[in-house]
Amino acid sequence: MPRLLPRQERHCHSYPLAVDSFREERVGARPFLWLAVVATLLVPAHVVAVGRGLLLVLGVLVLDLFWLVALALFVSQWRDQRRLGLARVRLDSSSFYLGDRLTLHVCNDRGFGGLSGLVVWLRCIDAVREMRETTVGQDGQRAEEEQQVCYVVWADDRRAPGSDLSRKQISFSFALPTEVELGDPVGAFDARYWEVEVQRIGGASLNFQVLVSRPGGPT
Repeated sequence: MPRLLPRQERHCHSYPLAVDSFREERVGARPFLWLAVVATLLVPAHVVAVGRGLLLVLGVLVLDLFWLVALALFVSQWRDQRRLGLARVRLDSSSFYLGDRLTLHVCNDRGFGGLSGLVVWLRCIDAVREMRETTVGQDGQRAEEEQQVCYVVWADDRRAPGSDLSRKQISFSFALPTEVELGDPVGAFDARYWEVEVQRIGGASLNFQVLVSRPGGPT
């Protein structure tokens, strides 16, 4: 059965909208070229930072850490794609209505060898405006400002164990909630959207949005 949740705060994402299908984007040379450009800027930054104070040195070291994390992330994605091939998700329709059944089909160009399982999450997210406390100024004063905050208002998941991964394509089906079950947005409402997360256990995840509407119009 679907999980009808109390609101759970979640980081706001801007995932692409999938229409009929979604394909994993290939990790090409561009991110590595950008990392090379950043590296050429970091080298003289180290020279400048020496003798200019501990704070500047720590700032450059933080940039080094971000660079290393980005490099590790892109290398990991590149290796996963070389090992597994690109993943593809096909939807049964370009859009869905509340109360419908949403079915998607997941496959990899080179099969699912190397993965230990698949988990697919479907989440309904409400983006609202709320007053949140924040730090302003160099003196660290606290103040409130309006920010966009996202909440999970409905979620469901489907799982495929490793024993199912011998198939070339695996299908996952969700029963979408009705209008009555889902309810209306709460607060200073911005937008409601539906996101899909395909977790390939042993590989990278895929994230995208699907279009789900009320029978009489958009959610």
